[in-house]
Amino acid sequence: MPDPNFRMAAFRRMPAEAGIAKAGLAQAVKINPALVGAVAKDPGMARRDSDAMIAVRDIVAAPPPPVKGVDIGNAVRTDAVRMVDPQLWLRLRRTFPGFRRGVKREALTVPVAPADPIDDRMVFEGATDGSRWHLPRYRLAQQVVSGVDQYKLFVEDSPQGWLLRAQLSKARPPEIPAATPTTELTHHLAVSLVYQVTMGGGATAQKDLPFQEITFDEASGETEAVLRFASIGERDQAVSAITTAASGAGLKTVLAAEVGVPGEKDDQGVQLYRQSSRFATCFAEPNPLYVNPELNRAFFAGAVRAATGPALTPTQVKWKDRFHTYWQDVAEPHVFYILPDAFRLTRGDRPPFDPMCAVRVAPGATSADDARLTLEFAASTFIDAARLEAARAVLAAQLPAELRDNGGGARVRFELLYGGKASFWLSLPGATGAGVGLSERPGAQVDLRGVLYHSETLTLPAFKAVFDAMMGGSVSLMRGEVRVDVGGGAVDRVPFEARFDRMNGGHLDMSAAAVAEGRYEVTLTNTLESPMTVRALDIDLAYGAGPDVVVQGAVSGVTLPVDLAPGASMRVALAASPPPEVAGLLPTPVVDASGLDVKPDPQRIWDKILDTSTPAEYARTISVRAYGPMFDAPSGKPEDRALAIMVQFERGDAVELTPDASEKQATVRMPLSDLVLGAGGSPTYRYRTRVVRRTGQIVDPTPHEDSFDILVPQLPAG
Repeated sequence: MPDPNFRMAAFRRMPAEAGIAKAGLAQAVKINPALVGAVAKDPGMARRDSDAMIAVRDIVAAPPPPVKGVDIGNAVRTDAVRMVDPQLWLRLRRTFPGFRRGVKREALTVPVAPADPIDDRMVFEGATDGSRWHLPRYRLAQQVVSGVDQYKLFVEDSPQGWLLRAQLSKARPPEIPAATPTTELTHHLAVSLVYQVTMGGGATAQKDLPFQEITFDEASGETEAVLRFASIGERDQAVSAITTAASGAGLKTVLAAEVGVPGEKDDQGVQLYRQSSRFATCFAEPNPLYVNPELNRAFFAGAVRAATGPALTPTQVKWKDRFHTYWQDVAEPHVFYILPDAFRLTRGDRPPFDPMCAVRVAPGATSADDARLTLEFAASTFIDAARLEAARAVLAAQLPAELRDNGGGARVRFELLYGGKASFWLSLPGATGAGVGLSERPGAQVDLRGVLYHSETLTLPAFKAVFDAMMGGSVSLMRGEVRVDVGGGAVDRVPFEARFDRMNGGHLDMSAAAVAEGRYEVTLTNTLESPMTVRALDIDLAYGAGPDVVVQGAVSGVTLPVDLAPGASMRVALAASPPPEVAGLLPTPVVDASGLDVKPDPQRIWDKILDTSTPAEYARTISVRAYGPMFDAPSGKPEDRALAIMVQFERGDAVELTPDASEKQATVRMPLSDLVLGAGGSPTYRYRTRVVRRTGQIVDPTPHEDSFDILVPQLPAG
């Protein structure tokens, strides 16, 4: 019997007909749901479940593995392709919500990088001592066979199927001066085989196959990486690429290390640093990788070279008002590579599922017009399950008879196509017309496998327009798109949706207790900062042994819709009948978040995403005036004329007015939230007055409020 108590969050997912395989579910739901955004129970969204990133030396926990896919590009030499950080999600989880304010160098507990991003040509220094470190450079190891130098790269048959085995050696990069002593920096390692394949129409794409097994041999100092091929076709395609000089094949290495990187400076101009995981991507020598099978007899073990011609052939299928392209893998005809339907703002993958978004105010604004705000956000891919379901039957009809099934194309498998030439284009609110106002943001980091990361510095009026647009309250919403160069001058576009009411990631925290075999009492809690309406509720149970088994649950005991304020909960009954093969396994509950309507609360969202390490305020100048009669003595006391009127502003200056100096200026620090969240007009400020007379002082018992730039203060009675 399953554990009677389990906890899991609610994620977006696809219907059971769309399916998700073990790898896809494990990666998307259990590890980092926003990598896929629309978490699905879809065997067609499969990814290798054993992709490896090992710890080198003393590392204990490895980051999530890289994802198999195809990288679009036109460069032949692999190091010419712009690579996006494959483990960006780790860094985002460390960064959001809110900015992690940097610390002084002496507070760091890890080596310090001279710049960000890092690479293997850098020398990393100790935070407080003279120690130095380097990241190693990996290369394909060599051996001498019958007097001939050969690479330690082998294609082999094994009981588990065909595999590619590579032996890697490492050395200190030659760019580091020999006179600079360094020690190897502790790091994680991921390896993948990349090579160019031809798409229909003559364009090229870069295919990326991660090695699933990576081990380090202390005795030899070499690292062994094993790539297990998914099919004979994939094997032959990879062998053809490695043995063809023009394919641009290479062994890509990703080194992850915990370091301190330079960030902002403090108010005194002292450099601050942030401690987090950073990644260096490079290619093992030789680069490009070319193996001549005549000279490297140990490499070739019976695999055949694939026929020439396009390795990916495109097919377009219409869905609603848009044509979507599906690239069919010639080596695996039942595999089709796709682009996501959209990028959406995302929430974290753990309660309280805060927005992966942050706002920081530049200090020292002398006025509201001078204020500058930096908006930093992460978006993740959203995939429309209905679109894939409709395309599946169309694409299945193109398969050879032996690859078809009798159930509408369930053997069709979808994988994400990710681009080396993907760019982010953005239009801020106010631009009109299709495409008008869109401009490229070259600083954005785009990974079509899951994450878009960008920051934008705006004036206060522009930020308010953007913030309103993200709430869905602006007529012209902030628009954007990711443009993917698919070669031959063709560009595919993936829309960007920047709305807090339509986000990927977690939404509900869920706990359940078994009341009988296959029956649960489920409590769902809204841990968001905003209220939501549960319009529809679909809860399934996923079991992750072997091919994933997803059991549809029957929800009862509730009348929908239900409104849930932040922190509020609801209870439902859930019944499910898992098959015998998963008896005793712990289920993972999956909630279809498409039935949840979030109603963004601007104040609470602002409080969540605002970086409080710097004051979110601006300086406002108030002219304080007093007129002659305000200094007159009270009736019957001519000798008690006022000598001075003192005005003290909350969060601001104090001014002293006298009969000879009856007007002065004061600076008041005003919260920016008044302007960001306000409906218009001048924000109010508070002050107290004190009248100094010959016979004593009269102090206001309560503060006064005003909103004008010219203040004639109210005086206390007496």
